[in-house]
Amino acid sequence: MDDLYTLITEKLEKLYGTFDADKKRFKKSSNSKIARDLGYSDAQFSRLINGTATSGEYERTLQNVDSVLKIKEFEENTPESNSPQFYIIRKKNWLIGTLLFLLLTSSTLLILNITNKKKDV
Repeated sequence: MDDLYTLITEKLEKLYGTFDADKKRFKKSSNSKIARDLGYSDAQFSRLINGTATSGEYERTLQNVDSVLKIKEFEENTPESNSPQFYIIRKKNWLIGTLLFLLLTSSTLLILNITNKKKDV
């Protein structure tokens, strides 16, 4: 169970700064905020952080922390819809799509025009 406790605190340090083992607090955030972020009550998180929770609670907490880390990683790697870079990519994709549509349309019309001229002769 000590391994789970250590693993949880290490992963929480990635999100909330260094962990002070004496005060049972993280540098960047209060324990109440961390509890809300993980979906726990203050009392549940207090048991977890003070080492009095059950092994099942530690396993569930580890899963929750992993989920929060994955979401954070996904958000960091996904361009935000309000960023200028997102609009540039979107505009570029629209332009490429439009040019492909025009190319296909003009090619089709050209082929139809050539085949119709051969029939008229």
